[in-house]
Amino acid sequence: PKDPSDPSKGYNPPPIPSDPTQDTQISYVTDKQKAITNFVTENGKVVSTPVVDEGDSGANFTKSKVDEVTKTIEKLEKAGYRVVKNDFPSKDTDRVFDKDKSVDQIFNVIVAERIIPVTPGKPVDPNDPNIPKNPDGTPVTPSTPEPGKPVFPNDPNSPVWPSTVKDLVTEKSATRTIKYVDRDGKEVSETRVETIKFTRDAKVNLVTGEIKYGEWTTDRNDDIFNGYPVPVVKGYIAKDGDLESSTKDVKVTPDTIKDINETVVYDKLGSWVPNIPGTPTNPIPYPNDPKDPTKPGSDKPHVPYVPGFTPVDPNGNPLKPVDPNDPTKGYEVPNIPSDPTKDIPINYVSVPKPETPTTPAQPAAPSTPQHMDGQRELPNTGTEDNASLAALGLLGVLSGFGLVARKKKED
Repeated sequence: PKDPSDPSKGYNPPPIPSDPTQDTQISYVTDKQKAITNFVTENGKVVSTPVVDEGDSGANFTKSKVDEVTKTIEKLEKAGYRVVKNDFPSKDTDRVFDKDKSVDQIFNVIVAERIIPVTPGKPVDPNDPNIPKNPDGTPVTPSTPEPGKPVFPNDPNSPVWPSTVKDLVTEKSATRTIKYVDRDGKEVSETRVETIKFTRDAKVNLVTGEIKYGEWTTDRNDDIFNGYPVPVVKGYIAKDGDLESSTKDVKVTPDTIKDINETVVYDKLGSWVPNIPGTPTNPIPYPNDPKDPTKPGSDKPHVPYVPGFTPVDPNGNPLKPVDPNDPTKGYEVPNIPSDPTKDIPINYVSVPKPETPTTPAQPAAPSTPQHMDGQRELPNTGTEDNASLAALGLLGVLSGFGLVARKKKED
């Protein structure tokens, strides 16, 4: 060429031959062209062997080389890369060698390592370039991370999760359970259950397997397992188990979080047991202390008054009447024992009846005769015997007068 840097300026003809009568033929032959497709990252790192195609100027690229470019891209995608930019012509009509012999045709397929976010309980970011799109334009939801599992299940060319996800931890949770039971394990008050969950985002590099984590956060406003006052349970007293620890708050962190299981054991309170002869037993449970579940209360009921009986304590001592002047108001119960789970029997014992003195028998009084017509009552001379004798004497005199009168009439 006249100008090696610009062949368009023409070429110098060959020298005149020794026989100047002979023509010198100058043939124009098709230039051989070269097309090179590189596969590199955004930083220029080569990730696959370049595909080199050669052909005549103006000719189409070799089909086998075109297929090799396509398969290399698929291979890179399956290995976890995503295509950022692809200079290789997408249409067959554009896959043609140029006519510039001096410069090779260079095509670059720029790729990036695909980094998949793992965000528990959060939707996929539709603008994340690492997430492919469905035909309708919505983002594809990645599968649950498992080693060797396709990240995008509906894509036959999907990359798979790396082996490192076997140790992936994006959630930690624990539960605190406090049970309130009797000695047989039966629930006497509602069980308290509280759960704290920590979550964090993760980003998984599908090429290198590297996992980067975000900060831990909780699903609530604090990171404390609350302690609760031991409840007062009617008829029971809290005796054993986690009486103290269950009332304390416990601060947890993602590194220390673990399940907490606590149990508070209750015993049944004893009773005052009045034993009244001829009456069904009706125990009176000891009261609860309304502020302290570990102690009985101080209220003391009264047991009833039963005529003819006196209530006594276990030592046989009579109970104190509520009103010494009126035992019908009942009796004060004994003090609750040092072991408030033990009953106190209150027996009613009969009261002996006092003996009544015998009154001497009185002699029977004689019957008083009826008065005759016109007879006056004799004055009381002082004794009942004199009055009786006077009455008999008068009756005899009158009888004598009757007999004499009847005799004269017969004569």
